[in-house]
Amino acid sequence: MRVEVELRGSLAGRAGLALPGGRGRLDLAEGSTVARLAGVLGLPPGGVVFVVNGAAATGGTALADGDRVQAFPMAAGG
Repeated sequence: MRVEVELRGSLAGRAGLALPGGRGRLDLAEGSTVARLAGVLGLPPGGVVFVVNGAAATGGTALADGDRVQAFPMAAGG
């Protein structure tokens, strides 16, 4: 299956050759999850907020062909 991925903020440069420029389409095995995608991209297991098709997602969220995934670095403020 193929998903569209966009890495935002400081994550954009972390995917290296897997996703040059932090944007693009990736082919994943059927049944892949957000956690699997994070692993493929080399993103840290914590500190990242994922959104799939406009809805907040967890590592266990299943992905489907054509999904749009955005990843944001977790931010703190005050």
